[in-house]
Amino acid sequence: MDSNIFCSLAAMTAEQRQRHSQLGERLFGRMQAVRELSDGYAMLFPVDTLPDMASFITLERICCPFLNFRITISADSEVIELALTGNEDVKAFLRSEFGSAFEAK
Repeated sequence: MDSNIFCSLAAMTAEQRQRHSQLGERLFGRMQAVRELSDGYAMLFPVDTLPDMASFITLERICCPFLNFRITISADSEVIELALTGNEDVKAFLRSEFGSAFEAK
């Protein structure tokens, strides 16, 4: 992996790290599906997870500034698609960070 692809939890305060961990557990515990993209992964969540998702992304951007985030909510759907994408090394990073969550779906 490229040397600029790493999560730096030290970039967050202790309070932010704790909140990030809580949000991640709550959010990814409700993940409904995951699919591979050419440059990352897209995950489906219930639409009511949007507030937690927004807070998680705000904190995730601090420790992982190399990630791109895309949220899609279709008018006729009760799910949110969250896409995490980036350069060619991002997929490997995401697999190493979220692999067990991805495999369960």
